[in-house]
Amino acid sequence: MNRTLVRSALRAVGACVLAAAGFTGCLRAGVFPNGVDLQPSYYNGGNVNFGWSLMNQYSAIRTVRIEIEPTVPISQVQSWISQAAANGKTIICTYHKSSVLGTDDTTELTNAANWWVANYATLKSAGSFTINLMNEWGSHSITSNAFASAYNNAISLVRQVYSGPIIIDCPGWGQETHTAAQAVTGANGTRINDTNIILSVHVYPNAWNQALGHTLDTADLDELNSAGRPCIMGEFGNSPSGSADWSGLVDHAEALGWTVIGWAWNGDGGSMNMVSPSWSSNPTATSFTTSGYFSTVYNKLSAGGGGGSATVLDDFENTTDGWAGSNITGGPWSVTEWAAHGSYSLKADVSLASSGQYYLYKDGSFNLSGKSTLSVTVKTATWGSWAGSQAKLYVKTGSGWQWFDGGSVSINSSGTTLTLNLSGVANLGDVREIGVQFLSGGGASGTSSIYADYLTVQ
Repeated sequence: MNRTLVRSALRAVGACVLAAAGFTGCLRAGVFPNGVDLQPSYYNGGNVNFGWSLMNQYSAIRTVRIEIEPTVPISQVQSWISQAAANGKTIICTYHKSSVLGTDDTTELTNAANWWVANYATLKSAGSFTINLMNEWGSHSITSNAFASAYNNAISLVRQVYSGPIIIDCPGWGQETHTAAQAVTGANGTRINDTNIILSVHVYPNAWNQALGHTLDTADLDELNSAGRPCIMGEFGNSPSGSADWSGLVDHAEALGWTVIGWAWNGDGGSMNMVSPSWSSNPTATSFTTSGYFSTVYNKLSAGGGGGSATVLDDFENTTDGWAGSNITGGPWSVTEWAAHGSYSLKADVSLASSGQYYLYKDGSFNLSGKSTLSVTVKTATWGSWAGSQAKLYVKTGSGWQWFDGGSVSINSSGTTLTLNLSGVANLGDVREIGVQFLSGGGASGTSSIYADYLTVQ
């Protein structure tokens, strides 16, 4: 959200609708650690000082969501990413064209996708990040079918260069949760086809669900949560005025296990800057202090699970979340036959062979910097002769896809938790693959199934 340029527009929208009113999917907690938004594009050509040393004093700020105006030189954006990576932050990068926020013009969404196609490789060289395809595309009035159709086209373009999860802002300035949920489920005929997506809601006091005709409330978050995709709160703050309980909505999002990201560390055109001086007054300041607004955001970040110890990366609640398999005969699927957590797990069928190897894995771009332990619960089916089954939790990191694993652990048809100590893993900021290797013993035969659930990191 460009608070510099659209604050008055949002006030108008809020006043109008309020007057008229008188990676689960989303159950997977903490897709990212909690964090803050950064909007450097509009100050000194983006050449700003971030105040990393101050930010790093606050342990609950572990993710930064960087809003990128497409006119900013790519070299400048690279600098932002490299600085965030050097300071151990999980990074989300957002295409943010301030003049078209809330538009239904599909050309603008396509332009955003093509910008990623043109620039992702260059930006990726500065550090790993997750793509937020476009900030706040889609109006309060857009239909779920139109929203899904436009994103299907845009996502297909981005997939030419990027295989990781794509964050999609809800339409209506991030507030139309009902429309977004229907676009995912295809309730009205057209669905967003790509399953490796994350839905993002933006919450301020004027948040309004026009599709259902009421101020945004916790039931709206619950509906989004049930759509079968991971969810985050990509922005929250305490202005402009309105009747939505923004604070209660943040609390509810964290109770659902969502990542919450506060607006804004710096770059707001008004009062919602967590530090002083603001970039609008001194973009090249070399010393910063926390502002009066700081605790409004930080108290929410430090209260929730995203800033705590364990983060759930996947629990496969009615989604495979982009996982694949190797040397399998069917799947993987999200199934209810067994679960270590929630109601679903990931399953694949295998044809057993003597000393065979079978894999469930997810490729992407993952930043596990600052993490200590990766864990997952696995099992085999009761059928088939494994002749002594084992499994390893592993990651592949860096441009060479270097393998690290937690060692072989004996498993059976009951759930066994595998762990991987990350302290000796190189390139944690550039994890390319997370997976489980299942091993059958000498003389194994028949058919069976493998299961994985509840992948966490802390």
